[in-house]
Amino acid sequence: MIETKLKFLTLAIQSGGTPTSDNPLNYSEDGIPWVAIGDMSTKAEVYDTEKKITEVGRKEKNLNIYPSNTVLYSIYATIGKVSMLKIPATVNQAILAIKPHKELDNKFLYYALNSIEYRALEEVSTSTQSNLNTDKVKNFKIPFYPIEDQIKITDYLDKKIATIDSIIENLENQIKEISEMEVNLITEKIKYGVDISNISDSRITWIGKMNHTFDIGMIKYDFSLHGRIGWQGLTTNDYKEEGPYLITGTDFDNGGVNWNTCVHISEQRYMEDANIHVKENDLLITKDGTIGKLAIAKNCPEKVSLNSGIMLIKPKTQKCDTTYLRYVLSSHVFWDWYDFSQKGYSTIRHLYQEQFYYFKYPLPTLKQQIEIVKYLNEKCTKIQSLIQIKKDKIEEYKKLKRTIIYECVFRKKEVC
Repeated sequence: MIETKLKFLTLAIQSGGTPTSDNPLNYSEDGIPWVAIGDMSTKAEVYDTEKKITEVGRKEKNLNIYPSNTVLYSIYATIGKVSMLKIPATVNQAILAIKPHKELDNKFLYYALNSIEYRALEEVSTSTQSNLNTDKVKNFKIPFYPIEDQIKITDYLDKKIATIDSIIENLENQIKEISEMEVNLITEKIKYGVDISNISDSRITWIGKMNHTFDIGMIKYDFSLHGRIGWQGLTTNDYKEEGPYLITGTDFDNGGVNWNTCVHISEQRYMEDANIHVKENDLLITKDGTIGKLAIAKNCPEKVSLNSGIMLIKPKTQKCDTTYLRYVLSSHVFWDWYDFSQKGYSTIRHLYQEQFYYFKYPLPTLKQQIEIVKYLNEKCTKIQSLIQIKKDKIEEYKKLKRTIIYECVFRKKEVC
């Protein structure tokens, strides 16, 4: 077995870019597929993208459009993620598009990069920037064999991995079903209460029927909303090894914030806007990308700020408990309102602060809210435990996949 550096086996290794989000001419629902890491996170093959850009946006950043079967490799945030592009598309700056030499099979390259994930993580662990760059990836070594041997390995792996992926997909579908049951339960309790009674029509489209003893709350009266404004935008160059914490959407973890994954910023950047300083028990919601992810800040460090893409929700009155509101925002009431509120607006999905102020929701008394929260905490804890069991199973199968890929690519295992 010979290990060869990627730069000797490839014709091009290129990263992309992100057109200015403030310019509506750069994005379109029916535009050019634009791959972000989120599009690579769930599937090994990319058939569609959440966001699409226009020709104007492509030219702004001089982005290339890569053909189907291009291998994609992530170098920021989620390090070392590998996917196969199955549509012509462009990519953002966190992703490398790799075009192999004719002596290197695309699919074998995909498996080879998966097999050396540990090397990517080793590179990151020794870097102060916690990411990779093009030069480092070009110098990665992968096993290299005659093309016929590469194809034999990929054919074997395709069959083995397809079987495992089918099991994983089945477990993921079970999680989706259980999660939908959880949302239905939450919706029922925030509309009707623990003891379902006194039901009448709220005359609000996205609420429908609810307990007529409940009031109707509105975000603008009970909460303040704040986010990082455009001119204060941060880049990876602003990230520090120490200093105030900075929360991004990737730091949300099981309804809280994983402080260990947060990056840091300077005191100067932290002090730019006191309105987005996060304190204990503040509620956070993502407003871009994967909209509606929620977290409550627990065990909050002394100095914490927000990156763009997150909205900070702080109570102005004592009428609505923050945890109760978190359940409201997890329910169909919120999502039915969101879909209703987006009619006639931009095709780019975004939670707009000006619209969110006018979100109306069932508002029981504080005593009733506490009762509902207690009930849902108990039930949802059990549901999440069941989901976690299935997630653990998925991780076991993913580990099995990595082992099989490594053994075949490095010929630790005979391929028939």
